[in-house]
Parts: sequence; C-alpha cells; structure tokens
Amino acid sequence: MKASGQAVIAWGGDVNLGRRLHYCAASGQGPVLDVPALREADLAIVNLECVVSRIGRLGIRKGEAGPYYFRARPEMLGVLREAGVDVVTTANNHSGDYGPEALMDQERWLAAAGIGAAGAGANAKQAFAPVFRRAGPYVVAVFSVDATQRFTAAGSATPGQAYLPPDDPTRWTDVMAPRLAYARQFADVVLVAVHAGRNFVAEPESDAIALAHALVDAGADAVLGASAHVVQGVEIYQGRPIIHDAGDLLFDALTRDDDDGGLFSLHVGAAGIEQVVFTPLQVGFGRTRVRTGEEAQAAAARFIGKSRRLGAVFEPQEDGTAILKLAASPGVKARRLPLGHGVETVPEADWVVDSLPADAELTPPRMLGPLTLLGARATPQVLERRGMIVVETFWTLSAPVADDWRIEVRAIAQDDGGPPLAWGAASDHDPCDWMLPTSRWRAGIIYRDHYGLRPPALNRLRSTTLGLAVRLVRAGQRLAWVPLPLTIAVSMPPTRGVTRTRANAP
Repeated sequence: MKASGQAVIAWGGDVNLGRRLHYCAASGQGPVLDVPALREADLAIVNLECVVSRIGRLGIRKGEAGPYYFRARPEMLGVLREAGVDVVTTANNHSGDYGPEALMDQERWLAAAGIGAAGAGANAKQAFAPVFRRAGPYVVAVFSVDATQRFTAAGSATPGQAYLPPDDPTRWTDVMAPRLAYARQFADVVLVAVHAGRNFVAEPESDAIALAHALVDAGADAVLGASAHVVQGVEIYQGRPIIHDAGDLLFDALTRDDDDGGLFSLHVGAAGIEQVVFTPLQVGFGRTRVRTGEEAQAAAARFIGKSRRLGAVFEPQEDGTAILKLAASPGVKARRLPLGHGVETVPEADWVVDSLPADAELTPPRMLGPLTLLGARATPQVLERRGMIVVETFWTLSAPVADDWRIEVRAIAQDDGGPPLAWGAASDHDPCDWMLPTSRWRAGIIYRDHYGLRPPALNRLRSTTLGLAVRLVRAGQRLAWVPLPLTIAVSMPPTRGVTRTRANAP
C-alpha cells in the first residue's frame, strides 16, 4: 500500500500478444493477465515483445539462423487495457519483425488505444525520445533502448527501434546523458527500459551490468531490464535500482523450465524512489497469475537469493511479496502542472534549446511584458521571389504566468515613401507554432518559436527594405511593437516578381 504523497510505478517485463495468445485471450476463461498490483499502479509499464499491426511481411532479415517473428492483431491491445497497462516499451528484437511499415502502423494503434510508447519511431530521433506520463503528483519520463537487434534499428531517416551496441557502455552514457538531462527539466522521475542480454540466462552477464551502470551514470533514476525471459534479480548502483530482468509477464511458450515471473513496483515519494516491491507471478501458457501462500513465499525466496547475490537485500513479507527499501535520493519533488494541463504539454525537443544560438543573440535582451526575448533570426537571407519569411525567436521567463500571451511578428517596409507593406498579417499565435501556450511554460527554460510570415499579394510587392518587429498579444491587450535589429532588402524589377534580395543582421 502506498503512503500519502506517493505514487507507484509498475514494471512488468515481456508481453507477447501474438501467436497463440490470440486464441488464449479468446477462450472465455477470464483475463489472461490479471495482476491487481499492475492494474492498481499509478503508472504501469511493460515491454511489448511483438508488433501490433495488420500489415507487414514475415521474413525480414534479423541476422539469426532460426528467427522468431511475433505479430498480434490490433484488438489484442484490449488485453493491455484490461490489465491496466499505460505505457509499452518497444525497443527490442521483435518490434521490427514485420518491417518498418508494420512498426509505424503499431504506433497508430497504440495511440488509438490510449497507450503510450517509447523506443521506436520514424527515425532515430523519435525512437530515442521519451514518453512522458503522470504517476500521482509526479511526472515520469520513460525511455526505451535495445542492445539485441541491429538489423531493425532506426536510422537518421528510417523507421526502427532505438538501438545501441552491447559492447560499448561509454557510448550509452554519451548518447543518453543529454537526452536524460533534457527529460529531467520536465520530469520528476526518469526511467530507462533496456532490452539487453541473452535469452534464458539466470543471472545478468557482465555486458548487461555494464550497460545498466552506464545508464545510471547518464542520469537514470532506475533501469528496467528485459530480454532474458527470466527474472534475474535487482542491483543497487549509486543508490539507484537496476531491475536486471523482469522476465516474462505474458507469453505463449508451449514449454518452459522456469515459470517464475515478477512484477516490480517502484514507490516514489518526495525522496525519490523509496522502495521496490516484488510480487511473485506464475507465468503459464498464455496466462499469468499472482502466486499466493507458500508458493508465493518460495518464489519470493528464490528471487531474494538472486538479488542478494547482486548486493540488494529484499525483506520477505507475510503476503508473499518482498520489499527493498532505498536510501533517500535528493532532488526529487512533487511537481504539479497547472490545473487542466497534462504531460502532453511537455515540449518536444524542437521547442526548446539548451543554449541560445550565437547568431540569434540579442544584446541586450528585450523585455516584452512578462517574457524575455533572448534572440531572433530570419531565413532565407536571400529571398529571390515572393515567399514566406521564417522567423525563429527564443524566449524565457523568470516566473510562471497565468495568461496565454500570443506572439506576433511582422516584417515591415521601412520609411520608403510607399504605401504600407508587410509580411506576416494576422500572424499572432501561441508559441511553438500553437503547441505550447505561455501558461504552460516553466521558468528558466529557453523556448524556441518557429513561425512563417506569409507575403503580401504579388501586385503589392516593390523594392524596399523590411525591418522585423515583434509584440505580445492576449485577450483585450496588445503590447507595443518592439523593433529587432534584423533587416531584409527586397529588390523588384518593374514587370516581374522579385529578382534579387539580400538580408543582413547588423
């Protein structure tokens, strides 16, 4: 039972909804995955060890002599919803089993089912991005990384799963550290699910341990392991829990030597992850149940022994569970977003920057109401025909604001004696191209707005010099225009469109 002010995050290991699970789930014998601790958790996460799609083709190259291919019908996502699953991790050796089209189709089915996903995407940038979800009063970021299947890895412009090689833990730290630091700006708890290691190995091997340590070094609050299909035990490294492998949560293996499974519940409080609770499960053919009585105590004892060999001491409980209490981790506080705002308002990576680009810096910064404009730049620098001017502006604030201020930018003809002429009519917009109103901003973050200014009609164009200006707008109020040190020279021939322009930023 969780205490007041706490949240419970459950990690459940491998789930295959494909193959024989189709008829197991349709047998009419009740839920195939009925684990109350999973359903009752504030945030429930599992590793989806298949692809959910109607499309794709079996036989994609996997670099294996006898590969397995797992695909599930989309209605099988109802199994996850009924079990209480909120997020799936998809960086593993089966997410690409039916090709990139099926993988991207799965993303759509998961979104339609209301299930978050991390670990795969249309390119590597998307695949390595976290999913943000709320657990009680806390915001949680979940990453997913695979170390087992390089043939279906995402590329810079190709779909696939987030993959890093298993033999280079330093690269894991280098790649993940900036991503975890980005997530840390918006999340109270940062988790990394890692799919690494060989199948059916009872204890974590040295390579998998090194990767998990690298993720903690990169900034993870906990590492959630999967891959071996066997519960391996928990290690504490730098005060952070590493669940080396949660084993299978739901599978359809016809025979198995080890039917031990487990659910791992991370109890989060003001001091961070304060304890880990292990609930022993029995993983059968297409059906998983909670162990009880002496059977549960025996399974818990086996798990306690594995963890003790890794240096983590779980205490057995009368109900058959086991609890590991952790020392306090400083720096975690409950962060409550403004009423009515969900974690979907956490900015995408393109909407924020770690530092101001040197070619955009304004000296001094401009104060516009409660916001500070740190920088601006415009492209293209040479506009050779009628077209849009794309303006980037970089903003911050020192304290949260309750109102939604819109940004309005214009490129206005300077005093050349001609009629008024401007790019950007009716350009006022919520920041980040309507995606992140200012009432959802956090102090100290540099937000990047990227917006296109539409040109006036062709018959109004003339040779002139445009100067950029910006102002803030909200209901019933428009602040004064603030000029920017950016000019665009437009040169027009008498009878045709623009032939030459040049731009400079003094």
